[in-house]
Amino acid sequence: MDLKQSREQIDLLDEQIVRLMIQRMDLMEDVVRYKEENNLPVEYIQREQQVLEHALSISPQDYADSMKLLYSAVFDICRDKQYRKMYNAEEHLKKVAEITCTSITDNKDTRVLCQGVEGAYAHIAAKAVFKNADIAFEKTWKDVFEQVQCGKADYGVLPIENSTAGSVNEVYDLMSHYNCFIAKAVKLRIDHCLVACEGTEIGSVKKILSHPQALSQCSHYTEELNAVTQAMPNTAVAAEFVSKQKDKSLAAIASRLTAELYGLKVLDSAVQNAGNNYTRFIVISRKMVLAENADKISLSMVIPHTAGSLNRVLMRFASYGLNLTKLESRPIPNTNFEFQFYFDLEGSLRQEKVVILLNYLSKIYSEFHFLGNYDQICADLEEDVNNQA
Repeated sequence: MDLKQSREQIDLLDEQIVRLMIQRMDLMEDVVRYKEENNLPVEYIQREQQVLEHALSISPQDYADSMKLLYSAVFDICRDKQYRKMYNAEEHLKKVAEITCTSITDNKDTRVLCQGVEGAYAHIAAKAVFKNADIAFEKTWKDVFEQVQCGKADYGVLPIENSTAGSVNEVYDLMSHYNCFIAKAVKLRIDHCLVACEGTEIGSVKKILSHPQALSQCSHYTEELNAVTQAMPNTAVAAEFVSKQKDKSLAAIASRLTAELYGLKVLDSAVQNAGNNYTRFIVISRKMVLAENADKISLSMVIPHTAGSLNRVLMRFASYGLNLTKLESRPIPNTNFEFQFYFDLEGSLRQEKVVILLNYLSKIYSEFHFLGNYDQICADLEEDVNNQA
């Protein structure tokens, strides 16, 4: 048999597979009706296991893995069809339409918190969103979350990931402990500067202070200077500390704004490893905010520690035509290698398919948390510094 004949045979078999799959899906209508009448859940693991075992019993051993993969997909497709039939999204869409908080509050009575001190990158990101609000500072990211959750602050602005150094793991961990929503995101272009007291020359710098993420982003530069690095709670805190020490062997990696605020000299600029260096910040709120142009969704959930479980979740997003933009996992303390997974995707709660999928995921997976549906703005560091100078 030549290639053309083989392909013709495959085409014929594919037609049979399609027809049989349609018949199988049509039979699901009877299953759905029965489950609705008897208040049964969509997922029935025992039945799926029986079907799989029967398929394996009539298949050659060499095809066992392929059959497992095939039926995993078939079960997912059938579950999805059942759920779409049994779930009425209209009620949830009505609730979404009733959400009155469609924009962030920004007036003189609005209280916004950042970690660190004035001049921190989070402060610059906050100023890109809040033009009129009162912006204050806390020592730690945990303090910011606590103040927002208890209602003593309206919003908090925190870094969540950097294009060079990666995710800010501590903030992800805090997201799982506090009941806060993401109300907006800010993508800020970061241009790190080496700042020091007046009269300091680059050649005299022996120690450089900054936040660990900033030091990581500027590692090539600090290595070239052969300088010792020291971690500080915040880039602006580092700059403030250097300004008070009056030590010409000390410098800080921080924003240009800190030099203006703390009377420092910019010894060098753009000292980061990558020319295109961006940090994404999130604005957290105790109450959910759903802007009209919200097109990004963040979720977290615990997925069973079994083979193929993550793939099945990813297939769910794909089957609904939703684009995942980020996947992050964080170990859950005091567990046997269990992980909390964080997903960022494109979509809106005003879309029926999104509402159906989120409701399905919330019923299937433990510790499911909807973290927010929000929009993201881009901010330029130099523009924001000039606006504040």
